[in-house]
Formats: sequence, structure tokens, C-alpha cells
Amino acid sequence: MADQYVPLPVKTKTAGDIVANINNGTVTSVSNLAAGTITSIVAGTQNTLGTVGVLNSQAAGTQQTLGTVGVVNNIVGGTIGSVLGIGGTVQVSGAAAGTFVNIVTGTQQTLGTVGVVNSIVAGTQNTLGTVGVVNSVAAGTVNTLGTVGSVTNIGSLTNAGTIKEISNIAGGTVTVTNYPGASSPQFSYQTASALAAAALGTLTFTAITNAKTGQLHKVVMSSSVPIRGEIQRVNDTGATIGTAGVIFTSAANPTFDFTLPADTYFTQASTGTAKFRTVITNMDNALAADVYASAFWDEV
Repeated sequence: MADQYVPLPVKTKTAGDIVANINNGTVTSVSNLAAGTITSIVAGTQNTLGTVGVLNSQAAGTQQTLGTVGVVNNIVGGTIGSVLGIGGTVQVSGAAAGTFVNIVTGTQQTLGTVGVVNSIVAGTQNTLGTVGVVNSVAAGTVNTLGTVGSVTNIGSLTNAGTIKEISNIAGGTVTVTNYPGASSPQFSYQTASALAAAALGTLTFTAITNAKTGQLHKVVMSSSVPIRGEIQRVNDTGATIGTAGVIFTSAANPTFDFTLPADTYFTQASTGTAKFRTVITNMDNALAADVYASAFWDEV
């Protein structure tokens, strides 16, 4: 009669401790692992892990969902497809602070302080807060810039709001609208009565303010007789050091408006007594007449 094999019964431990080494097989469920170490979880599917104190290494593979992770000390490489929600702060820190090589397409609502941004690729950046230095804006459209401390080079500027100072314009066309006018506009009216025929009359305008430079803009001269008018500048010693031009009027055109092409064409620095003036000659052969002159200038 042949021997018969009777398998031993499989027993279930429902309570107490198990001290053992499981080399192979399947552990259906571990309800509570109070202490100790699971050295390795080999390839396969682990549906749910509860609270894991430290995960030293997670090898290559696919981890579809991680719940709450306290600390991730180091991500050596690979791709994190999506981080759906981070309650706290993601930091790149330490003595060898790492690098975000690329923030791919999507929406990054708020970035705190970013040390260096090497490149912002095509797309829309709705709002940037305070940016210390922008080395280069290669191309594209920047809709609005707030306050910019210094711009070293601008290739083309189609439209700008208020620009306080431009040091140099290499070339091109600048169109200025809504010009603000003189920074310190000045006006002086002078007259001489009964200037004799062929006589000279000097009409000296109000002195230019101390430590200012006068920039002559316009002189208006008139009389009931033809006149010759010479527009001059006088320094603080009283010496005539320049003539802007000479005008003549006639019976048909008794008033002449002498206007400089720009404020900086005829200027005079002052320590309190320098001024502009006009020297008028009565060109009539017989009649004496009153002569009049008004000057307009800016002080900077």
C-alpha cells in the first residue's frame, strides 16, 4: 500500500507578537507594525501604505499617488508629473542650493523671491513684482512697466508715458506730445518813450535768477515807426557777449515776433545780474515814437 501525504494545517495568528523571517510569499495584511524595519519591498503592487516614518530610497518605477509626505530630503532625478496641492513651502535651499531647471507650461500663480531668472520663454507673465535687474529683454511685447531705475539700451520704443530723463538718442525719430512747457517760465515787458528819429534805445529785461541759466524762447518788438531790433545777452559784469539776431519792422508790419527754434539755442548763466536785452533803433527820418519789447525765457 502506497504512502499517503497529509498536508499540515495552515494556522492563523490573530493576536500577540510574531517574531519571524518571511523570505517569500504574500503577506495579505499587516494591521499594525509597531516598530522595526521593512528592509525592502520588492517589485509588485502595494495598494496602500499608511504612515511611513522615513523612506530612504524609492527606486525607479511608477508611484501613482502619494498622500501626505512630511519631508522629501532629496529628489535625485526623474520627472514629477504633477504636484496637485502643497500646503506649505517648496524650498531649494542649503549650502548647495539646487536649481529649478525648467518650470514647464502651466500657471504659476505666485513665486516669492527668485534670485535669478535666466530666461522667461514665450508666454504671458501677468504681473511681476519688484525685479532687481533685467539683463536683457530679447524680443516680444512688454505691455506695462512700472518704475524702472535704469534702462541701458532700448532698441525700439513705440510708446512711452512719462520719461524723466534721456541721456542719449543715437538715432531715429522722437515724437513728443503734451510737452510740459517751461520748468520756471519768466516774462519781462519794457518800453521807451518818444525815441527820437535815428536814435538808439536799450530795453533791458529782468535779471536772470542767481545760480540759474536763462534759456531765451521769444522776444516781441513793436513801434508805430519802422525799427531795427537786436536781441542780445549780457553777462554778470555787464558785457555784451552774444547776439541772437537782428530784426526790422515796417509801416505795414509794425510788430516782429523773434522766436528761437529751441530753448537751448541762446542761453545765459547768471549769478544774479546777467540778463537778456534788445537794442532798438528808430528807423524813421523825422518822427519820434514809443518802442516796446517783451521777452519770454525759462530758468533751469
